[in-house]
Amino acid sequence: MPELPEVEVLRRYLDPALKGRVIRDIEVRKLRLIRPSTPAQLRGALRGAQFESVGRRAKFLIFTLSGAGGEVRTVAGHLGMTGRMYLQAKNAPIPKHAAVVARTSRLVATAACRARHFRRRWPKGSRAQVSTSSTSAWRRRRWSTSAAT
Repeated sequence: MPELPEVEVLRRYLDPALKGRVIRDIEVRKLRLIRPSTPAQLRGALRGAQFESVGRRAKFLIFTLSGAGGEVRTVAGHLGMTGRMYLQAKNAPIPKHAAVVARTSRLVATAACRARHFRRRWPKGSRAQVSTSSTSAWRRRRWSTSAAT
């Protein structure tokens, strides 16, 4: 699992590289990552949005985007156990394990994973938002002391 320094290095790399770029298209190759949203909802929420900044909150990367109407969208991403994020030239081949691909005019931002999947990523304040109740229920089941007995 990437540790905090690796996440900060990735943030420092992605921030200037993505700042000002406009998302032309989103391709979701692993539907599990954006559940309960659909690829069409994610595309609708993020297509045409411009990267404003890449921040970090603990081990989450926080992508702040501005939409065409001036609304601000926030997308959170977590690298999980074996995840990676790539920036590559527009015409470069997409990695085999790509999970989510965001295309800009010159670059392709790819979130890829191997054996395990990334944690969810979601646009806050949009119709593609992840339900916090299901996430909280999962955490309670996962970390419950009564489940271990």
